[in-house]
Amino acid sequence: MSTKHALILLLLGCASLVSGQQCNQPTAILCQQRMLAALNGPTTATMMYPERMRNFLTDAIQQGVTRMATVCSQFSEMFSCMGAAQVGACLDPALLIGSTLTATQAYSWVSTVQQFQFVCGAGFSAALNNYDCIVRTFSNQNSTLQQCWNAFQANIANGDPGMACRYAVEEMQCYQAPFEQTCGGLATWWACQTQQQYLQAQFYSCNYQNTCTL
Repeated sequence: MSTKHALILLLLGCASLVSGQQCNQPTAILCQQRMLAALNGPTTATMMYPERMRNFLTDAIQQGVTRMATVCSQFSEMFSCMGAAQVGACLDPALLIGSTLTATQAYSWVSTVQQFQFVCGAGFSAALNNYDCIVRTFSNQNSTLQQCWNAFQANIANGDPGMACRYAVEEMQCYQAPFEQTCGGLATWWACQTQQQYLQAQFYSCNYQNTCTL
């Protein structure tokens, strides 16, 4: 991982301390479009359509180690383009909801960013060292992984709001199971953490302790 890459990821963690800032969404979206264009992705997959971004990036990191490194490099460039002062504001759902984003869009955008902070940061080496097995699991167990996510969304939409934390943990456990069966070890931890990082952006008060273990 390059020094610049590490510094940008550090900014993501520190910039949330900035106060009194409003997200300049047109600039943020332009930076996202530049990242997507550099990766030959759909330039509509911005914070306005965050699930498209998440799906595109998830597919892209499965296209080879070099491609994964390029995704992470461009992910960092996106935040460099936005500027440190804007990063915190553009990752605060409270500042995004009601402007041009719905609550669903805002949380999904922040969740996607948190997931790929992990993929390109703390989880990068684990993915690199278990890359073939991780990609094979994605390929062979795609329908199972999608079922885990669909069940979670159905529970959140139709279930008991007081059970949201349980639904989140169940999704993480469901998602990591195919990786545990196929790969084990760090790959299982990596898969679980990708989900935890995504989910805790919205369900931040849940206790995730000991959910993703090595």
